[in-house]
Amino acid sequence: MKKVDKAILLDIAWPFLITLAVFTFIIFARQLGPLAELLITKDASFSEILQISLALFPNILVFAVPIAFLSGVLIAFSRMSSDREVVALRAGGVSLARLARPVLGVGAVVSLVTLVLSVWLLPWGNNQVRELRYRISLKSASGEVRPRVFYEDLPDTILYVEETRGGGRWRHVFIASLQNGEQQVILARRGNLFVPEETGQPQIHVEQGYLYNVNSQAPERDNVTRFDALDLPVRSVALQNVAERRRVTAEKSTRELLTAIGRNENRQRNLVELHRRFALATAPLLFSLLGVPLGVTTHKGGRASGFVLSMLVVIVYYISFMGGLQFAMVGKVPPGAGLWAVNVAWGIAGVALLWLANREVVRFSGFWQTRGFSFPWESLGAWLGKRLGLRWRRKWPSLPQLRGRVAQVADWYIVQGFLTAFLITLAGCLTLYLVALFFDLIDDILRRQVALTLVLRYFQFLLPELLILLTPLTILLATLIHFGILEKTSQVTAFKAGGVSLYRLAAPVLVVSLLACICVYLLQDFIVPYSNQKQDGLRSLIKGHPPATSLSPEHRWIMGEQNRIYNYHYFDPQHPAFAGLSVFELKENENRLARRIFAERARWDPTHKGWTLEKGWTRDFEGTAQGYQQFERATFLFPEGPDYFTRDVKESSKMTYAELRTYIDWLRQSGVEVTELQVELHRKISFPLATLIMAVIGIPFSFSMGKKGALYGIAAGVLIGIVYWGAFGLFETLGTAGLLSPLLAAWAPNLLFSSGGLYLLLTLKT
Repeated sequence: MKKVDKAILLDIAWPFLITLAVFTFIIFARQLGPLAELLITKDASFSEILQISLALFPNILVFAVPIAFLSGVLIAFSRMSSDREVVALRAGGVSLARLARPVLGVGAVVSLVTLVLSVWLLPWGNNQVRELRYRISLKSASGEVRPRVFYEDLPDTILYVEETRGGGRWRHVFIASLQNGEQQVILARRGNLFVPEETGQPQIHVEQGYLYNVNSQAPERDNVTRFDALDLPVRSVALQNVAERRRVTAEKSTRELLTAIGRNENRQRNLVELHRRFALATAPLLFSLLGVPLGVTTHKGGRASGFVLSMLVVIVYYISFMGGLQFAMVGKVPPGAGLWAVNVAWGIAGVALLWLANREVVRFSGFWQTRGFSFPWESLGAWLGKRLGLRWRRKWPSLPQLRGRVAQVADWYIVQGFLTAFLITLAGCLTLYLVALFFDLIDDILRRQVALTLVLRYFQFLLPELLILLTPLTILLATLIHFGILEKTSQVTAFKAGGVSLYRLAAPVLVVSLLACICVYLLQDFIVPYSNQKQDGLRSLIKGHPPATSLSPEHRWIMGEQNRIYNYHYFDPQHPAFAGLSVFELKENENRLARRIFAERARWDPTHKGWTLEKGWTRDFEGTAQGYQQFERATFLFPEGPDYFTRDVKESSKMTYAELRTYIDWLRQSGVEVTELQVELHRKISFPLATLIMAVIGIPFSFSMGKKGALYGIAAGVLIGIVYWGAFGLFETLGTAGLLSPLLAAWAPNLLFSSGGLYLLLTLKT
């Protein structure tokens, strides 16, 4: 029995390690883009990126380890069951309870590992990530300021620069700040942002300019000061939030939680967080109880069926876990009771299944097909036909009946298996991603008592974007898994013996991948821009941020024509009218303010094609006799009409391809830097093609793996996915930083990987 135990543990270990790599990559993939941005645009060192990556791993492994362990158990016992090894052992007098003994022992060890991750390493990692990001942000604060873009992350201060140069140096700087009712306007020839080592407080250093002070209560008493050098201590709102905010519950150590509970500080939230950490650690032990009976009673399908079944168990378990957590958060049950009730229920179910399977009362063998896993397409078709009033043909037509048609039985057979693998893998990836995201938001949900329905609505509108991100990866995994199964079961050999080449065998998958590519583009261009607006608003509610919209007309700064800057408190595009309008007319290339105009109200006059300003004043800084002058009503013929201020300003992810292209043209005419938006524009075309490229890469890899099976396909998919997504994020960041042309930055990964995939495909022995 020691040899049997060792064989079982070895059979679990290999799929456990592979699936752990898969799940870790899926959760870590969303961090690749931000990490590449920190590396390139914020001057972070490789050691700092490595430290952040290591600090992120506890947050990933606390979910990936239990799920991978469940997959390992189910895959191992499904394989043993399909090969009749379990039957042979039981015929030799070995009970199922005896076979489960080493699994339960390893499950207890994995639970201890998860306990260490959840109770100690997870809060440590969250703290480390926050501190490292703050340190990097301090070091690269000047890199956040972009030319010809109003920088608004400084408290009560607006910063605008015409040009940026190497080393974070600025040329032609405009700064406007409001403090204690007095507005300061600074125009300088040069400037930069630096962080003194002794204080760690960011400061703006400007040279050769003018300082204009205006008191809102007595604007006629303004003054102008010329300076050669000036230092302004400032603090970024983003940096301030990171540096000074109180640590959230997820960042507190377990000892701090216990101390806070003893002092009755946020007792409900801290108790729920404490129970959550310990409840998560019991998941591997529960999965070991469930994995043995479920794997043993699944006789057909082998390792593939074990992987699919593990995904289904994970989906159901974490949905129930989140439901229990929500009940505890809203106070419907005592703190932590909902979590432990879920675990107790799953533990009882695991013991019951193990007892029933030992007595051979339950079987799930009819659920799987002999060639792997299969979705009940005929049952689905019959149900849809009944709903639509159509007759469903239960038997597939024979080859002679299909002669002359485009689709053939073999094509449908390939497509059916591929779609089954794709849908199940996509469901598993979405589940893992959403589970990790939910626990990232858990502290905000606990603190603000956010309803579960609001979180589900946020996930609903986030789903289209996740489908776009995960579809290429799942296409790759489905290709490798499906053809790996066909190759291992010698079905590929049978097709080749019948005169079907590998190219012809792969054609249906390429067609489906092309259709998926088109669907991804349509989803990206017609649904995601609008769903992103919804999910951003819902995320702001969950995080407690004030409601914001990309079309907000309040407190806007905008660069006009002929060196004119507009600032207004509110703009009504319907009438059109301003409230609290300030106009700054700059002296070109002299870093001076020529004239400033202020009005409490301003309305568009269509007769004179100008703006009628009411209750305001003008201040001429050119030394004319008029100087300061008040007015009750005056008309100014500014070249900017109402249309200039009503143009939508959205993020690229909230615009269609046509809208983004039009927006870029408008910004380019205004002289605004549009490199980043150009990269996003080309990416809207290049990224959907990744779906087809993943299939082109996956096909030769799956055939070249021979009899190694689906698990090796998953491992290969993880490696390819890591390299591809890393390259995509790296090239995109290089393009955004201006080190590559936008077109090359968006298309270089596709060109490299499609060339490699085509080479492997064309050199394949068919």
